[in-house]
Amino acid sequence: MNQVRNVTVLGPVLTYGIADDIDLALGASRLRDRITENGVVAQDTEGTGDSTIEVKWRVYERDGLSLAVKPGLLLPTGDESKGLGTGRVSWGINGILTYETGPWTWLANLTYAEARFKRPEDAETNHRHLWRLSGGLGYRLNEKLKLAAEVGIRTNPARDDPFLPGNNGHFVTLGAIFSPTENIDLALGLRKSTNEGESDRAIPFGLTIRW
Repeated sequence: MNQVRNVTVLGPVLTYGIADDIDLALGASRLRDRITENGVVAQDTEGTGDSTIEVKWRVYERDGLSLAVKPGLLLPTGDESKGLGTGRVSWGINGILTYETGPWTWLANLTYAEARFKRPEDAETNHRHLWRLSGGLGYRLNEKLKLAAEVGIRTNPARDDPFLPGNNGHFVTLGAIFSPTENIDLALGLRKSTNEGESDRAIPFGLTIRW
């Protein structure tokens, strides 16, 4: 049997600077999880997912080097009975290291999250402790165009997912950011798996508007 899974995620985020070195971010999500078997739709779930509230604090900034921490909460706004959420408040924290020199930008991210589930069956089939480690670089070609690359490893959320076997997923991402004006960024990328624990490929797209 040939099974194919396609997941689409829409995740708008509103960010507000409450101080020079502190940003507050509120995020929502809309999910669609579609599975086909031999070309026939076997499952098609769509709806509102869980929401996020995060605070990013730039702890250190000097001579192109920046260190930030971003703690946050995952709020149970999705329907856990449909697989669209966890049903309970979860939390996580992200450490971000950035170094800029000339046209180059170097990045490193380390994230830990604790996933908490309302349904016992979800807690049994998913990992509670989730890690993500990645490193990347960007190169500014000119005032409007920047190229970026990232490699990383993350905990596979599911303990036994037939589509993503294994405890860890490995990935490589290539992308470009185009800034037609100083207040608008358009980002397009391609993320490719390097093992079976990660989705075969993903096409992330982002739009940033500053005002």
